[in-house]
Amino acid sequence: MLAKRRCPYTGIVNYYCDLEPFMAVGSITETAQSRGCVWRSYIGEEAAGISANMASAERRLAGLLLSAIGNPAKSPAGRRTQDRVSAGIAVR
Repeated sequence: MLAKRRCPYTGIVNYYCDLEPFMAVGSITETAQSRGCVWRSYIGEEAAGISANMASAERRLAGLLLSAIGNPAKSPAGRRTQDRVSAGIAVR
C-alpha cells in the first residue's frame, strides 16, 4: 500500500510504502506557470516524467510504484484504472 503526504511549505507530494514508511519512494511537484506536474519514482525503474495535471501524474507514478513493490493487481497492459489506483493510496 502507498501513502502520500503533501508538504505544507513546498507543496511537493511525497509517496511512501508500508515497507519503509519514513523514506519517500516517489514524489510529484507542480511546475511553475501551470505547465503540469513533474513526477519521480525513486524505486524500481527510477523513472521521471511530466504530466498535464496532478491526477494523471498520480496515476502514472502509482502504477510504477505499485509494480515496483510487487502489487499483483496490475493489469496485463501495465495500466491501472482510477478506482484501483485510488484504492492503493492512503492520504496521511
